Parts: sequence; C-alpha cells; structure tokens
Amino acid sequence: MSRMRVRHVTTFSYDHLVNSSYNELRMTPLPTAHQQILLSQIAISPVTNVYEYDDYWGTHVHSFEILEPHHVLSVVASSEIEMLGGSERSAEIISWQELGEMSGQWPQAEFLADTSACVAPDDLRHAARDLAAAAANPHQAALDICGFVHDTVKYLPGTTNVTTTAQQAWALRAGVCQDITQICIAALRSAEIPVKYVSGYIASKPQLEVGESAVGESHAWLEWRAADWFAFDPTNMKPANDSHFAVARGRQYSDVA
Repeated sequence: MSRMRVRHVTTFSYDHLVNSSYNELRMTPLPTAHQQILLSQIAISPVTNVYEYDDYWGTHVHSFEILEPHHVLSVVASSEIEMLGGSERSAEIISWQELGEMSGQWPQAEFLADTSACVAPDDLRHAARDLAAAAANPHQAALDICGFVHDTVKYLPGTTNVTTTAQQAWALRAGVCQDITQICIAALRSAEIPVKYVSGYIASKPQLEVGESAVGESHAWLEWRAADWFAFDPTNMKPANDSHFAVARGRQYSDVA
C-alpha cells in the first residue's frame, strides 16, 4: 500500500485577447478496487462556475465556460490517492466459450465494436486472429497479441499526434503509448476480446521516499475482459501496477481526452 499525490498544471497563453472559452476536463481519478481517492481538487483561473457530471463511460467531468476576456487560462488539478495494492494480480482464466457468452452483454459489447481510431488493418487483423486461434484461452491470446504489437511497433515520440489512428500508427510501425494502446485494442477486438482504453499517469520513479517528488507522465494502457477486467500496459509489456494511476476509461483516446 502506498500513497501518491499528483499536481497537474495546464496553461493556455493566447497571442490575443480571448472573449470566451468552453471546456471539459477529465482530470479526476477513478475510484477503483486498487485506488482510493483521498483528495481531488480543480482550480481554474479566471475563476468561473463549474458543472460536474459522470460521462457515459464513468469518467468524472468538469465542464465550464469563461465569458470574460482573458489572455491566459490556467487549470490546476490536484489529487491524492491511496494505492491499495493487488493491481498486479493474476487474471482468472476463462475459456473462449465463457467469454463468448459474456460478450453479448453490456458493457462488453460496447468494447468489441470497431471505433474511428481503432480499426485493425488486414495484416494486423489476420495476425491477431492467428495468435488467438493458437492460444488456449482469451487471456493468453491477449498477452500474445500485445507482445506481437510491442515487438513490431517502435516507441518513437514525435511521429504521431493525438489524432493519429491505430491504422496510421501501424503503417508507421511507430508511435507513443496512445498509439501502441490503440493498435492493441484494434487487434484484440479483431480476436473478439472486449477491451477498454485507459488514460492516467505513470510514476517515472515508482519507489519515491516519503516527501520526495518527481516529474510524472501522462500514460495510456488498456483493460481486457478476463473473468474481470485485467489492466495491462502494452507499452511496457507488464500488468498495470501501483505505479499506474487511472483517470478515465473509454473505447479509444477521444472518449477520454
């Protein structure tokens, strides 16, 4: 068990006076079995009223508008989370038949369909289906497919942007965590495995001393359907652990932006 404190500062500086702006924030940590939210605050400047709601995917959203002229917009999101451990638990093994019986139910069906950013090109789809056919169960298939993508796609910052699709990143055979995650999602769905996109943070130095700080990173990983949802980081080829702090889930990046 450990405790993590995150401070995320976003500043927009405009070249000219802006008369109004309209925004949605997805920066509040998710309450899960593996992370307990002790504190979550949003500070916005210029000060304005904020409307809060949970979106369709269960992510907490702050929606606000600023209707006074401004040169700078600043958002500071502060959170304190207790990591409860156990996030590296082994997945309970279920059969292909059991997964198939679940897949027509909500919400599994939501995470099986192709989306605009997560469509597998033919060669990736065929590779994913071949690996799935050779795997004894869906969990092993998911591990094998993520391993194939990890070995094929180079982590290379600067080659893509937030609008890059899985198809485009696969053609480049390069990208960052968002791209690798979306490629894996497209491949897993080709193999009939329900899978979610997860956005959050990863600690750059997991074993900090009490009171020590470090620059963190935003990060993306996924959760596939085993008996329960199993969190896995395909960029680093390991289960998500207490260094991973989840903020939002959806079908693809645009659901959690």
